[in-house]
Amino acid sequence: MNNTDSITGTPLNPGTTTVTITVQGNDTSEQKAVAFKICVLGFSPQPPATTTIASGNTATLTCAAIGVPTTAGTTLTYQWYQGTSGSVTLITGATAASYTTPILYSATNYWVKITSVLNTSTVTVNSNTAVVNITDNTPPTVTINQAAAQADPTNASPINFTVVFSEAVADFATGDVTISGTAGGTKTATVTGSGTTYNVAVSGITSAGTVIASLAAGVAHDAANNASIASTSTDATVTYDATPPTVTINQAAAQADPTTSSPINFTVVFSEAVTDFATGDVMIGGTSGGTKTATVTGSGTTYNVAVSGMTTAGTVIASLATGVAHDAAGNASAASASTDNTVAFTVSSPYDNWASGLSAGQNGPGQTPQNDGVTNLAKFAFKLDPTKPDTRVLTVGGGGNAGLPGGAVVGGKLRLEFLRRKASTNPGITYSPQFSANLAAWTDFAGVPTTVTSVDATWERVVVDDPGVVAAKRFGRVQVIQAP
Repeated sequence: MNNTDSITGTPLNPGTTTVTITVQGNDTSEQKAVAFKICVLGFSPQPPATTTIASGNTATLTCAAIGVPTTAGTTLTYQWYQGTSGSVTLITGATAASYTTPILYSATNYWVKITSVLNTSTVTVNSNTAVVNITDNTPPTVTINQAAAQADPTNASPINFTVVFSEAVADFATGDVTISGTAGGTKTATVTGSGTTYNVAVSGITSAGTVIASLAAGVAHDAANNASIASTSTDATVTYDATPPTVTINQAAAQADPTTSSPINFTVVFSEAVTDFATGDVMIGGTSGGTKTATVTGSGTTYNVAVSGMTTAGTVIASLATGVAHDAAGNASAASASTDNTVAFTVSSPYDNWASGLSAGQNGPGQTPQNDGVTNLAKFAFKLDPTKPDTRVLTVGGGGNAGLPGGAVVGGKLRLEFLRRKASTNPGITYSPQFSANLAAWTDFAGVPTTVTSVDATWERVVVDDPGVVAAKRFGRVQVIQAP
């Protein structure tokens, strides 16, 4: 008779197990033993351990497979993932039992999938989640500098600075900024912003000087409560200047006064450098006529003003109104002050121009440098040569284009004939024909009828007959008077 029995059970551990079955009949001598092996592929991972590292470092995680069958042909493979166990963020190339993370700055989760393969049988097991925690013991660094749009120097308040921390802080506030420098006043630094970046607005400045902002160590803390270190800066200084430039204008050191020359020069000196002072910014007054122009040259604090366009004698006065120039901080200049900003302009007389070729000391109107008895003024009035002896006399009715006045009796009357500069040339002299019976008492007959004939653009020929009583003796002359 045949008996059939079964064996059931679950292997407790993975691996290869030998099983022996003994069969025995009714006769104890009839006994048979059969042995065979059972291979169990199952295994369990020793999960990677949760660890803690300092911020800015790496961590190495390791996962071991426990109870892996030793049967020949069994292989194990590993694949690491980022995230909680079972997530699918695969880490390329992380296929070993150990995995070294990149540099970490915040807590990060990892897990590993282990696969066992024997022939056509595959077993896959996911490890638990390993957490890499981060400890932060690095203090925040911080910079403070004048804000990008902050004018420097400036005459405006507030003055703005920008604060940048290396990481977010939450307790940086008004009162945490140190303000120094030479500017006067009870200054307040108002803080606005959040996270890593803040603005500091400094107000309360009352006098010119520098405003310097800085942060002491420990004024702010990061999320790990690390205290910030003292600030560093590349430019944490702003110059405050609310004082308007003062300015003086006076005649230039080498300016002749009075003068007949144009231009007339004035020197302008500001108390500090300005950049927008230019032609058109100078007021010109005084009694000298003409359309006057004041041309400005120079830079910084010192300028020259050249005034031209004078046509008549008089004074030329230069001054500057308020606000014609500005300093680097934008302050408008005050009105000018002066000790001597007036120059007398005189118009050169035609005589002066005529005599300019004569030597100094020999060019006076009453002088006779050629020792010919004819004064310079007479030569100027009657077209004689001042550079050599010249005593020519006009012949009455005889023509000629230069010479002292001539006289002759014509029709029983004494006649004077002389050259005269035309009034249209503004000669600066007057001609007065005069007659006398005794050389002691002379009568001016400038208004008597005359005959005038034009010679050229400058000269004319004048004929005057003595209107007096016909007598045995009559004398005539032409008096030349120079205008003052």
